[in-house]
Amino acid sequence: MQGLSALNRLGSTALLTGGVTPIVAAALIGGMSWGRWFVLVAPPMYVILALGGLLVYALYRPRAPAIGSPVPARTPWSASERRALLIVLAVVALWLTEDLHHLHAAVPALVGLIVACAPGVGVLRWSTVERSLGWSNILVLGAALSLASAVTTSGAAAWLAGPAKGFLGSVAASAWTATLGLLAVSFALRIVLPNIASYLTLMIPLTMALASELGLNPLVAALLVTIAGDAVLYYPAQSPSSLLVAERGHIESGEVLRLGFLMTALASLVLLLVAVPYWAWLGEPLVRGR
Repeated sequence: MQGLSALNRLGSTALLTGGVTPIVAAALIGGMSWGRWFVLVAPPMYVILALGGLLVYALYRPRAPAIGSPVPARTPWSASERRALLIVLAVVALWLTEDLHHLHAAVPALVGLIVACAPGVGVLRWSTVERSLGWSNILVLGAALSLASAVTTSGAAAWLAGPAKGFLGSVAASAWTATLGLLAVSFALRIVLPNIASYLTLMIPLTMALASELGLNPLVAALLVTIAGDAVLYYPAQSPSSLLVAERGHIESGEVLRLGFLMTALASLVLLLVAVPYWAWLGEPLVRGR
């Protein structure tokens, strides 16, 4: 249950179309194609996911052998299942080749939806899609991106960066200590802002403005706060999946908090020891101009 609560979304964040976090973060950072996001974000996220899985296993290692359940008999694929697979593969292929055709990541998704609902070819009814579509997520995304644009263009991000710059400047003897301070601010703000879209809307413009002032690479700084904020949960209300698991009595709030603190340490180590050197190897060093 802790894997479902705290870890399942990490794999999705590695994909630009995987959920709220990558969509909002990529839009705020700018210049992100599907492939570029995957190359930059997937390796550190998968390392955090793998180590987090080992951590959860160590905390909740089964004390008795598991009881095997019967495996259902395999049945041939139906025609609709084969068509659904072809649609998914076509959309993924368009995402992977975005640098060739330069279509926005939303275009293949919309085309795939249209084909999936098309009479005679599709596998869905529009009425079903309309009932199950998360309209609230669309409204939240739109509001978050609009707010982020207002924060940036109005100069509020630069103004808010002033006190943060003073704090980080007082503790930043080097780029690495500045990065540690940035991560500390990120984790603290994540506790205060349970909604990841709200966190990203405030933190990414603020971080990119602050990074420019401190001489850090704004892209690397933005990716650091994005992954740091997404890798941790301190209470169930910070994630719909965690809230669902907690409401059904499978985990306690104290367990979420304990794992959250452990994931804070784990994510910090992976970001500093894996992500930053990896991004430098890709040509995006921590310090701008190096």
